Amino acid sequence: MKKGTWAIIGYVLFLFGVLAILLSMIGLSFKPLAFLDIFGRTGGFVLRIVCILTGLIILYISSVKRE
Repeated sequence: MKKGTWAIIGYVLFLFGVLAILLSMIGLSFKPLAFLDIFGRTGGFVLRIVCILTGLIILYISSVKRE
């Protein structure tokens, strides 16, 4: 895939993770990531953090120049 496609995937992962955490702080559920709640509160939170970190890693890797 092209770098732009990877950057979009990374950004969407990061954005979804941040939105899910922010909405869960006020007691709402983010529907695209609602399935993560089957792992419990702590497990769902950890998986949302993993989603954010994965998005950031993909964004970084897609922006690095390769030789």
